[in-house]
Formats: sequence, C-alpha cells, structure tokens
Amino acid sequence: MHWCSSASCRWVKSLKFGLSFWLSTQKHPSELPSDVASAGIDRPDLIPGVEPKDVTKGVSRGCGNIKAGTPVGTADLWFDPCAFTIPQLGTLGNAPRNGFRLPGYSRVDLSFMKMIPFGGSAHTELRIDVFNVFNRVNLGIPDRIVYGALANVESPLVTAGTITSADAARQAQLSVRVSF
Repeated sequence: MHWCSSASCRWVKSLKFGLSFWLSTQKHPSELPSDVASAGIDRPDLIPGVEPKDVTKGVSRGCGNIKAGTPVGTADLWFDPCAFTIPQLGTLGNAPRNGFRLPGYSRVDLSFMKMIPFGGSAHTELRIDVFNVFNRVNLGIPDRIVYGALANVESPLVTAGTITSADAARQAQLSVRVSF
C-alpha cells in the first residue's frame, strides 16, 4: 500500500505551489534642490573627516534641529544630514554620486492553486496568494534633499533623511475562477 492513498492525501498532492523571493539593495544620492553650480540638482559637500560609509551608520553629529547622538539608519533619520554642507557657489559638491545605501528590500510571496475538473473543458481554479509572508517592513526612500540652499550657511531641512513610506504589510487573497 502506498503511503498516501487516501482521497484527501491525493488532493493535497495535486496542489500546485509557487514561491517568489525578492531581495535588493539600492544606492541613492543626497541632493540640493537649487542650482548652485549651474548644472542641475547639486550634490552637497561632506564635512571634513566624514567617510561616506559612516553617513548611514551610528549616530548624528548634531546640528540645527537634530540633536547630537540621534541614531541614524532608522525611519526617523536614515542618514545624517549634519554630515553635509552647502558647496561653494559655482562648484559641485564632493559627496559621492550614489554613495549611500537605501534600506534593503526583501519579500517572500507564496501561492497555492488547485484545479478541479467538472468534465469536458469546464473546471474551477481555487487559488490562495499570500504576499510578504514573513511580514517584513520594507521602508521607502528617505527624503534626500538636505538643504533648501537659500543661504550659504543654513541648518538642514527638518525632513532630510526621514522615511515616510513603507511597502504593504502581509496580505492574503483567495480567488475562485470557473472556466467553461
């Protein structure tokens, strides 16, 4: 006798199963909205002694409305706006192009489908889809505008480095399709 001979066991074995997995990391620039260098949107200067890899790790140096010691790498402050200054008029900033990491993105989707024939060409398809199975929070893109660039010296914008969006939480859907 076969280990799976009951009708319910055969039904489970006939399920079709699908799994998709998404993983990515992205880089982003920090920008000034004005045209200080007459070349479109500008890059700011990194303050002396700051390495690009340190802008999204550790704590903020503190400036303007941002207190020293504020953790970076969170939705409230993804990167440290205090690590930048406005470049001299007519020059491009020294901040590297695409030098800072965005939040990672990872999502696992799951799908089960069962076809039930009715005879001839008629059949019913039962389907269950679950999106973001592990309910991971996938943060959006941080606000990358650091300064309003309205003056040579100013505090960073309050919104600089903040993330105000995220991908959807776990969702499931059940669908039934009848074809004849």
